[in-house]
Parts: sequence; C-alpha cells; structure tokens
Amino acid sequence: MYGTVLAIGGSKEVTIYQSGMSLAGVVSDKPAFQMNVSDATDGFPFIALKGRIPVRIHGKANKGDYIIADDSGKGIAVKELTFENSLILIGIALKDGSDIVEVKI
Repeated sequence: MYGTVLAIGGSKEVTIYQSGMSLAGVVSDKPAFQMNVSDATDGFPFIALKGRIPVRIHGKANKGDYIIADDSGKGIAVKELTFENSLILIGIALKDGSDIVEVKI
C-alpha cells in the first residue's frame, strides 16, 4: 500500500518497518521510473528514492517537520533531528497533515 514505511528484512527483500529495523524507504504511489521490472518482480512494491510522496504517519505533522520512521509501517513527525533520528530519516513534510502527509525525500 502506497505511503507505507518499509524495512530491509523479513522473509522477503523488504517488510513493514518496525522500530529498530533498517529503513528501506516508502512505497511510492506513482513511481516515475520503474527499474528492474520483470516477471520475477511482479507484485513487488516500488520504493521511492527521490521526490514528493505521501507517507503514512502516526499523529500529525506540520510543514517543515522532519518525518522519521516510527513503527508499524508508519513515520512520525519530529521538530529537531538527532544523530539517532538521522539514521531513520524519511524526509521533510511539505504540508500540514495527519495520517498521511506529503514528504520530500
């Protein structure tokens, strides 16, 4: 599902992000480029590498907040970035919002 935060691991290449996992990225809703597409990858999610994408979040975010990976396949907004948060940084909120917010990756 688009906007879901993913992690490296699980029984497949990526899985839904849980706290403490290695961040892979966010499922894109409208990928501009679909790389490595083949019959073997049919059904795989497209992970956004750059751009403006919706991200599912816990709570709400204000424009300019940092969006970091949180838990259960969602992010969370924070006002300041720490070293620990920078390791799970998704991007910056481009608009105010709750549940799903547009983020610049």
